[in-house]
Amino acid sequence: MTEAEWEDVFAVDLKSASLCAKVILPQMLAAKSDAVVNIALVHADHTFPGYFPYAAAKSWLVGLALEVGPQQVRVNAPGWTEAKLVAEYFAIQPPEMRQQVLDVHPMVRIAKPSEIANCVVLLLSDEASFVTGANWRVDGDLGARFAG
Repeated sequence: MTEAEWEDVFAVDLKSASLCAKVILPQMLAAKSDAVVNIALVHADHTFPGYFPYAAAKSWLVGLALEVGPQQVRVNAPGWTEAKLVAEYFAIQPPEMRQQVLDVHPMVRIAKPSEIANCVVLLLSDEASFVTGANWRVDGDLGARFAG
């Protein structure tokens, strides 16, 4: 990975979330009751060669819970979805790349944005009032596949 690529990964996947947190956390901490949901993907727990900087950035998205938990602000992270960025990625890859990705998914598909959104709604609600620091792998069991 070049230095420029390193900078890009951390700018998009860590710095952007950190700057958003810097803006919203003072009010949340003052209220002593709120929730943050970041999207961390399976890479916060599992990764593979060439992706470790991305994994480090995604781990921060979950680890933020350690900093703000004592003030009753919860931080959680569900998985990835076939949103615009993923669709754009597949559009520039050979057609067999998409099938290769689907073949490693136990459910043989990628989550729809609405499936991740349902988890986000739950994590932001009072129904998840004691859930924090969790990387919710809403991934159709892909994380278990990486682990095994």
